[in-house]
Amino acid sequence: MRAAWRPKNDERLAIRAERRTASAAKLRHESLARLSSACTTQSEAAPPQSKMKTLDTIALISLCLLAGNLIAPGAPPTRVANTATTLLTYPNTVSFFKAAKSRATEVQPRCTIFFEGEWKNANIYDYCVIMVENSDQDVQVTFYLTDAHEMNWVTEFLDSQFFTRSETEQLFRLMNSNRDVRGQNVGCFRVDVHHWQPRHAEIFVFSFTPSSRRG
Repeated sequence: MRAAWRPKNDERLAIRAERRTASAAKLRHESLARLSSACTTQSEAAPPQSKMKTLDTIALISLCLLAGNLIAPGAPPTRVANTATTLLTYPNTVSFFKAAKSRATEVQPRCTIFFEGEWKNANIYDYCVIMVENSDQDVQVTFYLTDAHEMNWVTEFLDSQFFTRSETEQLFRLMNSNRDVRGQNVGCFRVDVHHWQPRHAEIFVFSFTPSSRRG
């Protein structure tokens, strides 16, 4: 009997990549639409006191970067098929954002800040601050966004080589759930997701604690 045709490795990878793109497109579109609406709404509510430490840290770092003339144009990293080929570690996460040519500042050995932005007009400057932190237990990535376009940094990270397709889809769902998440099992990780909406900005915090090894 004639053997059934099976695609070669490169062809299978291309097929899987196309399917991943289609399945994640709707989730990305919803994220961009929601962020665009949030960034154009004048919110009168101040963030709770428990959130002020992170907000103050980001604001202080942003001011230091601006004062030091460290603003440099950048672009989100080139898409890589998310086949979970790279371990999610602090050095690997820092390297991922450095590959985008965004200006990096090492605050201390376990904390690196990335800053990228552009002038929309003479009075408005849109920017994104990304803070990568490392503890003995987890890797935490914080995104401070002031424009819907900057949401690309989040989507590129969640759709990167650190996560399988299933993990990427679960992370998008958690991000779009409009609630804080603690200790959620997502593939090989226990994940915390926090979403804050101060005036004129949107903040996402992702914490990843390895729960098992990939097979």
